[in-house]
Amino acid sequence: MEEMTSPLEANPFEAVTYRAGTRIQAATTMAQTQKMLRADAATMAWIWLNEPNADTITQLSEYFPIHPLAIEDAIQGQQRPKLDRYDESIFTALHPAIISEEGSAQIGELHVIVGTNYAITIRHDDFGILETAHQRFDQNPQLAKSGSLAVLYCVLDVITDSYLETLETLQDLIDEYESQIFEGNFTLSHQIYSISKFTADFSRVLRSTQHLTQNLISVYARQGEHPELRVYLNDVEDHLTRALERSETIHSSLWEILNIQSTLVAQQQNIEMRLESTQMKRISGWAAILFAPSLITGIYGMNFAVMPELDWLFGYLFALAMMLTIAFILYLIFKRKGWL
Repeated sequence: MEEMTSPLEANPFEAVTYRAGTRIQAATTMAQTQKMLRADAATMAWIWLNEPNADTITQLSEYFPIHPLAIEDAIQGQQRPKLDRYDESIFTALHPAIISEEGSAQIGELHVIVGTNYAITIRHDDFGILETAHQRFDQNPQLAKSGSLAVLYCVLDVITDSYLETLETLQDLIDEYESQIFEGNFTLSHQIYSISKFTADFSRVLRSTQHLTQNLISVYARQGEHPELRVYLNDVEDHLTRALERSETIHSSLWEILNIQSTLVAQQQNIEMRLESTQMKRISGWAAILFAPSLITGIYGMNFAVMPELDWLFGYLFALAMMLTIAFILYLIFKRKGWL
């Protein structure tokens, strides 16, 4: 038996064959894989296409009975999470999601095409999902005995686990945003809105993935097929339900945080405006108090020839008393109005 290494390397194509759940041989071309499958009806192949071009995907239909619509969807990409069941194959579009601790969020895409004795995974942005699924598949021979459909389950299961990890990271971000906002950091609107938008998209992905899982379970239930896989898929569907509920709760929490931040910002602005208004009133009040003495001194400073008070014995004291009296009256008025 060959040494078990991950097929997800730089090669655009690689495949591993299994018999009775045990990995037996690797292949590097589609023709070689097809030859192995024809030589042994009990053999199943897991085929990897790493970011293939349109020609590579088109070649699949030359070696495997894949519906033309599945080939078209795989070439076009940008598919919503969905499951299309054809006569001889199943096409599934799945969307892994990842978010960093800094809040950088992405939703990727990968496709899984399942036939009678083959499973083809087409990776684009899978964030390491297929490596993990490959390891889990090889470590569970009992699961691998279920054949090509076990590959689809395994990928679904790993993606669902990654969804739960993403939700944990989202919750940590929310807790951090709440702490910063109540500490007075009001510069997080852009980050919160961006994460909120990602969470809305993430909820749609979860809802669609849950729907396709339920669809797969119901098809097998009606046909009485794959009872063991139905049990596993029921567990995946349960996890997706919980993930969806939590995602919607997180989305609501993010909008509540935005509303709280808006309220706190408005309160802060009102406080600043009141402080500014109080300061302006205080400045205006003292300016008015100082203006009256300045007016009187300005008049007497004009040095006109005819100013009766200049020859009056009490003229100087009268001028001082008048300035002080006017200033005191103005002070009392502004103090009563709360300007000082």
